[in-house]
Amino acid sequence: TFPELSGFSLSNYKESFARFSQKMQPWLEPAMRSPDFHSLFFTLIFLAAQPSIWVLIILCRRPLWTVCLSCEKDDPPSRLFGMFKPTWEKLKAQQKEVNLYAALAEIMMGLWLTVSLLLPIRQILTCFLFWHYLKMRYTIQTANEQKQNSPPIHQKAWAVVGQKAAPLFKALPILNKPLGMAKNWFAKTH
Repeated sequence: TFPELSGFSLSNYKESFARFSQKMQPWLEPAMRSPDFHSLFFTLIFLAAQPSIWVLIILCRRPLWTVCLSCEKDDPPSRLFGMFKPTWEKLKAQQKEVNLYAALAEIMMGLWLTVSLLLPIRQILTCFLFWHYLKMRYTIQTANEQKQNSPPIHQKAWAVVGQKAAPLFKALPILNKPLGMAKNWFAKTH
């Protein structure tokens, strides 16, 4: 249930905001673990950004998964789902890989937004917000990951990126300092 928010005063806004945030914390923590919250945050970031097909592909994976899970339970299944069912069964059998590739796609989007800061199509605010989204995905376990006692999928995806980028960091040791700074930023939880 949503916490009681009475007693908020504009004249003493700092103290009121501190009390407000303390009351909201128990409600926000479980909400932030929800995949719906992550999806909403991702959507809101790109709502004002320049349109991109890659964003739509990343964004549509989760609704497709949800709809297919729902259609799978229907008896009798719809005709349209019946046509997609063989593809769905292949995807569902590889759920861990699909989730890992989705996390990798999000990371690649973050890297692209960073590189695009040097181009005329730069989106500074979008890049900033998206990196905060990636940090949230890296540090916060979803409710499902918490039940399975597994680390966030983004930690596995970043490990894959690290393995692929290791030769670059060996060839250009000057990049190790920015990499260390980035790792420290991701490790901070506040």
